[in-house]
Amino acid sequence: MNSHIVPTSSVCPPARIGEVVLSDPEGAQVRIFRDGDRYLLTADRRIGSSHFALQTILSEEQYTHLTRFSSGLSSGTAPVEVERKWRVVDGQPREILEQLQGRTESSSSVSIEQGYLVLGENEARLRRKGSECFLTLKGSGGRTRCEVEIGLSREQFEALWLGTEGRRLEKTRTSFTLTQPSGAPLVVEVDQFHGRHAPLVVVECEFPSDSAAEEFTAPSWFGEEVTEDGAYKNKSLVRNGLPPVSLQSLRAPIPR
Repeated sequence: MNSHIVPTSSVCPPARIGEVVLSDPEGAQVRIFRDGDRYLLTADRRIGSSHFALQTILSEEQYTHLTRFSSGLSSGTAPVEVERKWRVVDGQPREILEQLQGRTESSSSVSIEQGYLVLGENEARLRRKGSECFLTLKGSGGRTRCEVEIGLSREQFEALWLGTEGRRLEKTRTSFTLTQPSGAPLVVEVDQFHGRHAPLVVVECEFPSDSAAEEFTAPSWFGEEVTEDGAYKNKSLVRNGLPPVSLQSLRAPIPR
């Protein structure tokens, strides 16, 4: 497959109506476009002397949803996520999760694999969460970021996964509901990282609005807030590994 790589970290100007093009400084590129009566996603990337030119066919619904990313950025109407993140001040995940599960009657855990097709200011991410597969386009930012996500079939996921080689991480996510003082429920997600990113554990909460995020007071066991610290973004962990935090700090006692 022939491709034109544009070395930029932003969303490139679309070459045709409805086309979405994301690329990064390393030359990786994702294109989402219509070709006749087909809707396609192509991913191009070079790793050393190897060139990956991958492709999958999208449904019209998947294509239409993904094009909301670039059209929304240009018009200011892009879907956004509002999220805050904390680093749990303890590096022993088993003890933490046992405590967390003891605080709630309903918690669930799932294994997550994720990798990046484009790893720049904007990102194109593949994620396998248990038996479910997803493609997510994310913009830059801290607490508030543009985000568009679609579900993928296993075949679509596998057709693109090779393009994430060397840009992957694994974690176990434990989710439960925390009742706020107002009585409103809040879903809390505790991510325990594995491999070269262990023993990092972070807590993430997604909010319906900026004001809701601003008003939330985190329990002490959440630890240090790192929402605006780019070193704790998943894409930074993939690129740079663990932030420069000492193991002694990671293993400080968890408040009870």
